[in-house]
Amino acid sequence: MITHILVLLLFQFSLLSFAQQIYNVVDFGADNGGNVDSTNAFGEAWHSTCSSNTSSVLLVPNGEFLLRPYIFSGPCQSEKVEVRIEGTIVAPINDNEIENSEYWIKFDQIDGLEIYGGTIDARTDDVWKCKRSGGNCPHGSRVSKVFDDYSLDISGKNIKIVGLTSMNSNQQHIMIHKCEGVEVSDVHILAPENSPNTDGIHVMKSSNVRIIETSIKTGDDCISIGHGTRGLHIQNIECGPGHGISIGSLGYYEWRREEVQDITVDGAVIKGAQNGLRIKTVAKDNHGFVAGIFYNNITMVDVFNPIVIDQNYCPHNSCYSYERVPSGIEIRNIRFSNIKGTSASEYAMKFDCSQNNPCKDVHLYNVHLIQGTQLKKRVQSNCNNVIQSESTGCDPTSCF
Repeated sequence: MITHILVLLLFQFSLLSFAQQIYNVVDFGADNGGNVDSTNAFGEAWHSTCSSNTSSVLLVPNGEFLLRPYIFSGPCQSEKVEVRIEGTIVAPINDNEIENSEYWIKFDQIDGLEIYGGTIDARTDDVWKCKRSGGNCPHGSRVSKVFDDYSLDISGKNIKIVGLTSMNSNQQHIMIHKCEGVEVSDVHILAPENSPNTDGIHVMKSSNVRIIETSIKTGDDCISIGHGTRGLHIQNIECGPGHGISIGSLGYYEWRREEVQDITVDGAVIKGAQNGLRIKTVAKDNHGFVAGIFYNNITMVDVFNPIVIDQNYCPHNSCYSYERVPSGIEIRNIRFSNIKGTSASEYAMKFDCSQNNPCKDVHLYNVHLIQGTQLKKRVQSNCNNVIQSESTGCDPTSCF
């Protein structure tokens, strides 16, 4: 009998030892009215969460919580750390600290991080109205930061972002930088159509990333893919308005070798975007490659430039005549299959490749693009410097 009781007690103790520790920001003094600064409360709650030896949860309950720029720093003690947002985290409005900061929210070097649900609202809708009117406007906030000006910043291994809504960021929304093993699912990203540099998700120097069942409506790239990205899988995405799914631009800095490889986009609807599927490299004496890119099962709805490879890209008119040379970045092994829909531009497929490093091993299978609702001309394709490539069953007829 005593033995049975001891076994039962040990079993109950083991269950408790594996139970999640929940740290509610309200218990640390956070105010859910959205007007009182709750940054210190978030910091104290995070310290307890990250210091826990067992699986732990930082809980943001229903309500609005005002958060100033803050870095959620790792590494943490537990192998799994959850941030559960049931309410809304909002940024200060017209705030000097935000204006002078490179980030709003930053998750730094946290392995096993899982972010669930809720909304992160950078509240820069007033900033955009001011900029459109040409006024002297505040900088506005980004949702979070790991590199340059980004919204939600993530770095670490084995990370999940599920059910999150990111809205009204002044710059890029979600940055995945120096990560290994990330899954983004059921995420919703919203910014005005005429808000520049508001990329939805930017992936850079990361491997084994999955972005699935996600909706992005923004003013710039829905998903942008930077150098050092390998093993990215994008599936069942809604994109538009915005600038489509873009690799690059690559090669702005001649001294840095830039590589992107093993990228798959399988299932996407791109609607009303300025570009569809785009690869762009800067016209400079640069180095690197883009290889192993697979686009499959994509629907275009009134998209300008549905398929484009541009190796003469010149951001901000930075390629002066004396340095504008054919791009040194190689583009090879690119597949487009089962692409259909409508083009808002005359050239539905444009391949403007480097004279020094022509695009090669580009394959088009079952690509059918017709003129959109506002276009009066039949669409066509255009090629420069494409070799060792083939097409089958394409309309418009391929130019190689």
